[in-house]
Amino acid sequence: MAPDVFYVVLGNFTISDLEGTPGTYSIWEVDMNTFSGGENGTVITLATVNKITDIPGALTANGLITLNKYENVLLVADSKLRAVWKVNVKTKACEIVIKDPLMDPSSSPGSLGVNGVKVFNGFLYFTNTQAGTFSRIPINADGTPTGPAKVVQTGLITADDFIFDMAGDAYIAQDAANVLTEVSAMGQVRILVGSFNNSYLAGATAVQFGRTALDRSVLYVTTNGGQARPVNGTVAAGRLWPCIQRLMLRPKRRSFCKVYSCCLKG
Repeated sequence: MAPDVFYVVLGNFTISDLEGTPGTYSIWEVDMNTFSGGENGTVITLATVNKITDIPGALTANGLITLNKYENVLLVADSKLRAVWKVNVKTKACEIVIKDPLMDPSSSPGSLGVNGVKVFNGFLYFTNTQAGTFSRIPINADGTPTGPAKVVQTGLITADDFIFDMAGDAYIAQDAANVLTEVSAMGQVRILVGSFNNSYLAGATAVQFGRTALDRSVLYVTTNGGQARPVNGTVAAGRLWPCIQRLMLRPKRRSFCKVYSCCLKG
């Protein structure tokens, strides 16, 4: 909504059975403008953290995205409710704005449905972790759907959060598969980093491009260390990995072409 102001969803979630606790979910604001730190990593002043509102009906609130920063509106995926919540951080109003069968988890215990959410070119794109799908649904400016959801790509085991580049290519973290996968705007799929039995991206959960002039072409991937499926029986420490994605302009397409991808250990 404002520079260096972030919103997060909090709630009780048990990783062993992948079950959330209804009635525990809420939205919080983290204002990093008051934060300062020393060169040696010490904290001088803390960020300002405030609770915004509860989401009383949420079962397992998960992915979150800004729908309209001028109207202070967020969209929040609910992985158990097969739904997306609309939350106004100023009025604190909460309502379900989208429910669609492609957001469903399976009927088996410990399954998660809709997870990551992003708005791109008039569509809400979303992953379904249990189904391993990447789908989209057309929406109005207020978040209400204008038609049913359709699957964009299947076979994305434990698809979690994701991000788009300027060309419309999606980069999807696949949690228990331990990989970062690209789904291009043309429908081509390729694994960029990681593998099923490799701990390099153990439990890849979220992806984001850098925000400064120096790292706008850098994909950062967070990991949980493989909590849902420990690699070789071992849960590693959760990490933030910088994954380089150099881009160059392709004039005829007015889009971007990947030159190479790799992960830097750090």
